[in-house]
Amino acid sequence: MQRSRLRIALATALFTATGCVFGGGSGTGNSSVHSAPPPLTREAPEEPPVAIEADAPAPFARPAANTAELALAPHAEAPVEADAHLALAEPEKEFEGEGLGFERGADKLAVWVPKDEALHFDVLVDLPVFGNVTAGQVVLSAHVEPYMPGLPGATPADGPQKWMGSIESVATGSHLGYTLREVLKSRLLPQDFPRMYYTDVQTGSENRKKELKLGTQDGKYVDNYRNDGHCKGCNNREHYVDSNWLWGKPSHCDGCKRAEHRVWRPAKTREVPAGTLDMLSAVYLARTMVREGHTSETLSMVDELKLWDVQLTQGVRKRIEVPAGKFDCVEVRLKSSVPVGEPPPKDGFEGLFGLKGTIQVWLDAKTGVPVQIQGEFPIKLLASKLDVYVQLKSFQGAPAGFAPVR
Repeated sequence: MQRSRLRIALATALFTATGCVFGGGSGTGNSSVHSAPPPLTREAPEEPPVAIEADAPAPFARPAANTAELALAPHAEAPVEADAHLALAEPEKEFEGEGLGFERGADKLAVWVPKDEALHFDVLVDLPVFGNVTAGQVVLSAHVEPYMPGLPGATPADGPQKWMGSIESVATGSHLGYTLREVLKSRLLPQDFPRMYYTDVQTGSENRKKELKLGTQDGKYVDNYRNDGHCKGCNNREHYVDSNWLWGKPSHCDGCKRAEHRVWRPAKTREVPAGTLDMLSAVYLARTMVREGHTSETLSMVDELKLWDVQLTQGVRKRIEVPAGKFDCVEVRLKSSVPVGEPPPKDGFEGLFGLKGTIQVWLDAKTGVPVQIQGEFPIKLLASKLDVYVQLKSFQGAPAGFAPVR
């Protein structure tokens, strides 16, 4: 299993005893409901593009300029002539409502995706002697956008507008020469396959890519997964390094961390229960559970090709104080187990942000907005576990009714 995004940060914190593991990015949040330190923005350099196969739609795509706009681009002052063969495209429609309910099948709770929301979090680690240490920063955002079919003409021009939900988690930071930018994205699409399209791209000192597709193929609900790896023994001379010995010959590099030296491995497919979610979407299902007033929910979740049964259980209500303010919250516990017939994974369950075991999510009791996520992070070097807190720092575009209590 690839190294978790927090593993380097936590190890550094333990041995440097400094106050901040990741000196995170900077940004502005002038529309935040609560005054807070400048939140992390998503203006860091973009990660290398993830290859999308022909049957997957372009994520976050915006409709191209219409024909008239393209024709007039070089001469903006030219008038538009009336032409029976030239029809101006209608302005892009705006989604109405606070969010989109993404259906998972009959008798299954939908995943509710906010229309346009950004939540900024600090990741804190409770270290012995030193107390809470900042180990990173995360921006969790969600959008509802026009659905762009993968094949031209798949949706009639005069048909109703369809919408897609997009969820994104961005973790960034740097410390002592180690840099990190990891982007998780989940697209919830109104089509059979991929019904859900999940990607994990890490850049910086270490580079890797993962891609997960969930949906119906040949009458079966499947998990299609692939990842990249170091190109072992390829013939590309650019991947060769000189020998340390005067008489030695150049040889292929061995397990370097460069993104350009990694290649996609063949995809693997397995059948999973209908309505199975990726770990990012599972957090938003917990939100839906609170919004709808449910006390428990069971779901299937995949991590790469590993299948888990996850039990969401609503617990006590409590006022939680985080950097963004005080909120009336309800506890939701995420407890995982291995389905019958599945081989137990060697490393156990690893949830969002690299947390292990039973994970607590404190959600706003009215809207379901996550305020604090709590779990354990294992440190093998110390043969112990550390408490990790992912705490809300600032927010924009949250549903109506979400605000700190006085």
